[in-house]
Amino acid sequence: YIRSNACGLTGAKLVCGEGGCGACTVLVTERKRDGKLEHKTINACMATIGDLDGKHLTTVEGLTKARKQLHPIQQALADSHGTQCGYCTPGIVMAMYGLWMTSKEPKVSELEHAMDGNLC
Repeated sequence: YIRSNACGLTGAKLVCGEGGCGACTVLVTERKRDGKLEHKTINACMATIGDLDGKHLTTVEGLTKARKQLHPIQQALADSHGTQCGYCTPGIVMAMYGLWMTSKEPKVSELEHAMDGNLC
């Protein structure tokens, strides 16, 4: 649905359609009963509209208020030549963003876990 003409958010790519490649990674934020926000990345290709009921969905297009600028994660990838063809890059950016939203100083093991579902 998010890639439809109604939304026009084409950053989340549909590649495998089975949740194995991570090109469709998006961030879902949910307010828990204690009032705290919980952020987690999901594969959009596996999510249904019902899965997202009452939650906030962030795609790569929503990382900055003005689409003319890059989020610092995107800028860091660009500055360090961190992509190849770029097709998987939105999913990788969202995996990094999801980690950044949950841990401002992640350990190596947390980084490895966050990137585990993204293939390039």
